[in-house]
Amino acid sequence: FAHASPMIKDSQAEQGWTSDMQVQYQCDVGYKGDPYAECGSDGIWKFAHDSCQLIGCGALETFLTKSASEGWFKDWRDVMRMTEQHDLTSSHAGEVVSFSCEPGYHGAPVAVCHEGGEWFMTDECVPFETTSGCRCQAKWVLCDGWLQTGCKEWYGCKAASSASPESYDWCEVEAGSCPSHARDLFGSEPPWDYCVNDNFNIAWKPMDVPDRGDST
Repeated sequence: FAHASPMIKDSQAEQGWTSDMQVQYQCDVGYKGDPYAECGSDGIWKFAHDSCQLIGCGALETFLTKSASEGWFKDWRDVMRMTEQHDLTSSHAGEVVSFSCEPGYHGAPVAVCHEGGEWFMTDECVPFETTSGCRCQAKWVLCDGWLQTGCKEWYGCKAASSASPESYDWCEVEAGSCPSHARDLFGSEPPWDYCVNDNFNIAWKPMDVPDRGDST
């Protein structure tokens, strides 16, 4: 009989071994193939046929870049970031990569590498929508009064004032994002609009920025 069956990388033997028989291997999760080894009459294992090949979906970077080009943004890094460090150049079946949206966007994107060899994104980061069907600027600056002081950079929808229960969330509108019915007779878009939602309970602290008023 042959000695212990030979090891095949990324696999586990499915059964024991005796002389003149084949040992079948089962590939580990994320790999595919039908490797086996033959126990020769001389007690030596013959060449292990086939091997376990990595089941992948290609580079995640390529998938994300393509998704961005087919959407409304230019670079996926502009709207989201990975919640944990992952290899962007290779992948394996069953791999799951979670993302968080940058300030001013909402969503819960998760990229999954399926057994069929393709990436699939379950959600995406998108701008907030206004009541007129326009998109909110992801970040925009609001200053106080005609002196344009006390300027702050806001993200997505500006929360309604707690002092006024009748006030609504609103935002500065992204240029070119409004449908035709939201434009006036001259084709102009509204500079600001009320938001459809309340930021989905997402809160980003506004950032102080230089005043825009005349300092002279």
